[in-house]
Amino acid sequence: GGAVTAADILTDAGRRIEVELAAEPAVAAELGLIVAESLDRIGMPEGSEGLMAATVERAHRAWGAVDPRTLRAEFALARAERYRDAEAALQRIDRIVPALRAGLPSTARTAIDALEMQSFLRARLNREQDSYVALDEAIALAEQHLGPDHENTIFLLGLRSNTYGRFADRPRQLAAAEVALERARRVFGTQRPHDTLIAVERW
Repeated sequence: GGAVTAADILTDAGRRIEVELAAEPAVAAELGLIVAESLDRIGMPEGSEGLMAATVERAHRAWGAVDPRTLRAEFALARAERYRDAEAALQRIDRIVPALRAGLPSTARTAIDALEMQSFLRARLNREQDSYVALDEAIALAEQHLGPDHENTIFLLGLRSNTYGRFADRPRQLAAAEVALERARRVFGTQRPHDTLIAVERW
Protein backbone atom coordinates (compact mmCIF):
# COMPACT_ATOMS: atom_id res chain seq x y z
CA GLY A 1 0.00 0.00 0.00
CA GLY A 2 2.97 2.33 -0.11
CA ALA A 3 6.73 2.68 -0.45
CA VAL A 4 8.81 0.19 1.52
CA THR A 5 12.15 1.49 2.77
CA ALA A 6 15.31 -0.38 3.67
CA ALA A 7 14.65 0.58 7.28
CA ASP A 8 11.21 -1.04 7.11
CA ILE A 9 12.67 -4.27 5.76
CA LEU A 10 15.44 -4.38 8.34
CA THR A 11 13.14 -3.57 11.25
CA ASP A 12 10.75 -6.30 10.16
CA ALA A 13 13.66 -8.72 9.82
CA GLY A 14 14.72 -7.92 13.39
CA ARG A 15 11.23 -8.73 14.66
CA ARG A 16 11.13 -11.99 12.72
CA ILE A 17 14.47 -13.08 14.19
CA GLU A 18 13.04 -12.65 17.68
CA VAL A 19 9.93 -14.67 16.87
CA GLU A 20 11.09 -17.31 14.39
CA LEU A 21 14.64 -18.10 15.54
CA ALA A 22 14.31 -18.03 19.32
CA ALA A 23 15.30 -21.71 19.52
CA GLU A 24 18.34 -21.28 17.24
CA PRO A 25 20.69 -18.84 19.02
CA ALA A 26 23.63 -19.25 16.64
CA VAL A 27 21.57 -18.55 13.52
CA ALA A 28 19.70 -15.74 15.27
CA ALA A 29 23.00 -14.20 16.40
CA GLU A 30 24.49 -14.25 12.89
CA LEU A 31 21.40 -12.76 11.27
CA GLY A 32 20.87 -10.29 14.11
CA LEU A 33 24.40 -8.98 13.68
CA ILE A 34 23.86 -8.46 9.94
CA VAL A 35 20.53 -6.66 10.47
CA ALA A 36 21.82 -4.48 13.33
CA GLU A 37 24.97 -3.46 11.44
CA SER A 38 22.83 -2.63 8.41
CA LEU A 39 20.55 -0.42 10.51
CA ASP A 40 23.61 1.41 11.80
CA ARG A 41 24.97 1.87 8.27
CA ILE A 42 21.74 3.52 7.09
CA GLY A 43 21.82 5.92 10.02
CA MET A 44 19.45 4.19 12.45
CA PRO A 45 21.70 3.12 15.35
CA GLU A 46 18.88 3.69 17.82
CA GLY A 47 16.84 1.07 15.97
CA SER A 48 19.58 -1.51 16.33
CA GLU A 49 20.38 -1.31 20.04
CA GLY A 50 17.67 -3.69 21.32
CA LEU A 51 18.34 -6.22 18.58
CA MET A 52 22.09 -5.92 19.15
CA ALA A 53 21.74 -6.53 22.89
CA ALA A 54 19.81 -9.73 22.17
CA THR A 55 22.40 -10.70 19.56
CA VAL A 56 25.25 -10.28 22.06
CA GLU A 57 23.47 -12.51 24.57
CA ARG A 58 22.91 -15.18 21.90
CA ALA A 59 26.49 -14.91 20.68
CA HIS A 60 27.83 -15.54 24.17
CA ARG A 61 25.64 -18.63 24.45
CA ALA A 62 26.43 -19.94 20.98
CA TRP A 63 30.13 -19.13 20.59
CA GLY A 64 31.59 -17.94 23.89
CA ALA A 65 32.94 -14.59 25.06
CA VAL A 66 36.16 -14.42 23.04
CA ASP A 67 34.96 -15.76 19.69
CA PRO A 68 35.61 -13.14 16.96
CA ARG A 69 31.89 -13.12 16.11
CA THR A 70 30.94 -12.39 19.71
CA LEU A 71 33.51 -9.61 19.93
CA ARG A 72 32.17 -8.13 16.70
CA ALA A 73 28.66 -8.22 18.17
CA GLU A 74 29.88 -6.52 21.36
CA PHE A 75 31.52 -3.81 19.27
CA ALA A 76 28.33 -3.32 17.24
CA LEU A 77 26.35 -2.91 20.47
CA ALA A 78 28.84 -0.31 21.70
CA ARG A 79 28.35 1.57 18.42
CA ALA A 80 24.61 1.59 19.02
CA GLU A 81 25.03 2.64 22.67
CA ARG A 82 27.42 5.50 22.02
CA TYR A 83 24.72 8.07 21.18
CA ARG A 84 22.67 7.32 24.29
CA ASP A 85 25.39 6.59 26.85
CA ALA A 86 29.02 7.28 25.94
CA GLU A 87 30.29 5.97 29.29
CA ALA A 88 28.52 2.62 28.87
CA ALA A 89 29.77 2.29 25.32
CA LEU A 90 33.35 3.05 26.42
CA GLN A 91 33.16 0.52 29.24
CA ARG A 92 32.05 -2.15 26.75
CA ILE A 93 34.89 -1.26 24.37
CA ASP A 94 37.40 -1.30 27.24
CA ARG A 95 36.24 -4.83 28.14
CA ILE A 96 36.62 -6.30 24.65
CA VAL A 97 39.87 -4.65 23.51
CA PRO A 98 42.15 -7.10 25.39
CA ALA A 99 40.37 -10.07 23.77
CA LEU A 100 40.61 -8.42 20.37
CA ARG A 101 44.35 -7.96 20.86
CA ALA A 102 44.69 -11.60 21.90
CA GLY A 103 42.77 -12.74 18.82
CA LEU A 104 44.99 -11.03 16.26
CA PRO A 105 45.28 -11.35 13.31
CA SER A 106 41.77 -12.78 12.85
CA THR A 107 40.27 -9.94 14.90
CA ALA A 108 42.30 -7.16 13.26
CA ARG A 109 39.43 -5.31 11.56
CA THR A 110 37.26 -5.28 14.66
CA ALA A 111 40.24 -4.35 16.84
CA ILE A 112 41.08 -1.37 14.63
CA ASP A 113 37.47 -0.18 14.63
CA ALA A 114 37.13 -0.69 18.39
CA LEU A 115 40.31 1.26 19.15
CA GLU A 116 39.15 4.06 16.87
CA MET A 117 35.88 4.25 18.80
CA GLN A 118 37.73 3.98 22.10
CA SER A 119 39.75 7.02 21.07
CA PHE A 120 36.64 8.92 19.97
CA LEU A 121 34.75 8.20 23.19
CA ARG A 122 37.74 9.09 25.36
CA ALA A 123 38.06 12.37 23.50
CA ARG A 124 34.35 13.01 23.90
CA LEU A 125 34.78 12.49 27.64
CA ASN A 126 37.81 14.84 27.65
CA ARG A 127 40.38 12.12 28.33
CA GLU A 128 42.91 13.67 25.99
CA GLN A 129 46.04 11.57 26.50
CA ASP A 130 44.10 8.30 26.68
CA SER A 131 42.43 9.23 23.40
CA TYR A 132 45.80 9.60 21.67
CA VAL A 133 47.02 6.25 23.05
CA ALA A 134 44.03 4.36 21.60
CA LEU A 135 44.25 6.10 18.24
CA ASP A 136 47.97 5.49 17.92
CA GLU A 137 47.39 1.78 18.56
CA ALA A 138 44.61 1.72 15.95
CA ILE A 139 46.94 3.31 13.40
CA ALA A 140 49.76 0.88 14.21
CA LEU A 141 47.42 -2.10 13.75
CA ALA A 142 46.06 -0.66 10.52
CA GLU A 143 49.56 -0.11 9.15
CA GLN A 144 50.47 -3.71 10.04
CA HIS A 145 47.32 -5.60 9.09
CA LEU A 146 45.71 -3.46 6.37
CA GLY A 147 48.76 -1.77 4.91
CA PRO A 148 49.96 1.84 4.78
CA ASP A 149 47.97 2.68 1.65
CA HIS A 150 44.66 1.19 2.80
CA GLU A 151 41.76 3.62 2.96
CA ASN A 152 41.11 2.92 6.65
CA THR A 153 44.76 3.53 7.53
CA ILE A 154 44.81 6.87 5.77
CA PHE A 155 41.48 7.86 7.33
CA LEU A 156 42.94 7.16 10.78
CA LEU A 157 45.95 9.34 10.00
CA GLY A 158 43.55 12.16 9.21
CA LEU A 159 41.59 11.43 12.36
CA ARG A 160 44.79 11.86 14.39
CA SER A 161 45.01 15.43 13.09
CA ASN A 162 41.34 15.99 13.85
CA THR A 163 41.81 14.73 17.41
CA TYR A 164 44.74 17.05 18.04
CA GLY A 165 42.54 19.85 16.75
CA ARG A 166 39.76 18.91 19.16
CA PHE A 167 42.15 19.66 22.01
CA ALA A 168 43.57 22.79 20.35
CA ASP A 169 47.06 21.31 19.89
CA ARG A 170 47.70 23.25 16.68
CA PRO A 171 51.36 22.31 16.03
CA ARG A 172 50.69 18.58 16.25
CA GLN A 173 47.41 18.99 14.38
CA LEU A 174 49.23 20.58 11.44
CA ALA A 175 52.06 18.03 11.46
CA ALA A 176 49.61 15.09 11.51
CA ALA A 177 47.51 16.70 8.78
CA GLU A 178 50.54 17.05 6.51
CA VAL A 179 51.41 13.34 6.93
CA ALA A 180 47.84 12.25 6.22
CA LEU A 181 47.42 14.61 3.29
CA GLU A 182 50.65 13.57 1.59
CA ARG A 183 49.68 9.91 1.75
CA ALA A 184 46.06 10.51 0.73
CA ARG A 185 47.07 12.54 -2.30
CA ARG A 186 49.65 9.94 -3.33
CA VAL A 187 47.18 7.06 -3.07
CA PHE A 188 43.89 8.69 -4.08
CA GLY A 189 44.96 11.78 -6.01
CA THR A 190 43.96 10.31 -9.37
CA GLN A 191 40.57 9.13 -8.08
CA ARG A 192 38.87 12.43 -7.37
CA PRO A 193 36.29 12.82 -6.00
CA HIS A 194 37.29 10.40 -3.22
CA ASP A 195 35.62 10.51 0.20
CA THR A 196 38.73 9.77 2.26
CA LEU A 197 40.83 12.29 0.36
CA ILE A 198 38.13 14.93 0.84
CA ALA A 199 37.94 14.18 4.58
CA VAL A 200 41.72 14.39 5.00
CA GLU A 201 41.92 17.64 3.04
CA ARG A 202 39.17 19.10 5.23
CA TRP A 203 40.93 18.09 8.47
